[in-house]
Amino acid sequence: MQTPLRMTFRHMPASAALEARIREYIAGLERLHDHITGCEVMVDAPTGHHVNGAPFDVRINLQLPDDSLHVQNQGRANAAHADVYLAVRDTFHSLERMLRRHTASRQRGRDHESIRRSVGEPGEPG
Repeated sequence: MQTPLRMTFRHMPASAALEARIREYIAGLERLHDHITGCEVMVDAPTGHHVNGAPFDVRINLQLPDDSLHVQNQGRANAAHADVYLAVRDTFHSLERMLRRHTASRQRGRDHESIRRSVGEPGEPG
């Protein structure tokens, strides 16, 4: 993996299996966008007296050369996020959708710029 990755686990021990799953998700993102410059993933276990069945909080910050994308699961609204693997999966799926939109938006901008250059700006001879 070429992307510098920082994983933080709060209120829970680090898990080799969970770390491996996160690395798989990052590798999938790298197939979508080959210029990812960094990624920070924070998995926060529930604390306090409502630990059993409480959702995990997962936050991801993905760095690109020209932008950064941030996503956080809405664990409080999704009881399934009491399973850390589902919380991580859903958060990465949200990030993947965001990255696809970002990449498509950038591509449309480049396409419009190349059309303007080939046709010429308004008022310029074509």
